[in-house]
Amino acid sequence: MKKVIKYFLFVGVLVVIILSVIKTININPHLSVGDRIDSLHGVYVYYNGGVGHTGARTTAEDGYNLGIKYQCVEFVKRYYYEYYGHKM
Repeated sequence: MKKVIKYFLFVGVLVVIILSVIKTININPHLSVGDRIDSLHGVYVYYNGGVGHTGARTTAEDGYNLGIKYQCVEFVKRYYYEYYGHKM
């Protein structure tokens, strides 16, 4: 029974380590965080990097909080703000 517990503990720790490493790997080495990758109606979409990447907050010129840089929600809020002039 002790061997089984040690085995599952070892496997659990290994899985946590692997997942934390995978979240930080840039799977597109030809792109850097912040590179423009697309646009919609003149509002740019930026590359975010690895799954676990977070950056600083993006704010509009008037101080309106658009969200965390390069995240999908930040793009949506920035798109509505820039294209429609709408604050969420």
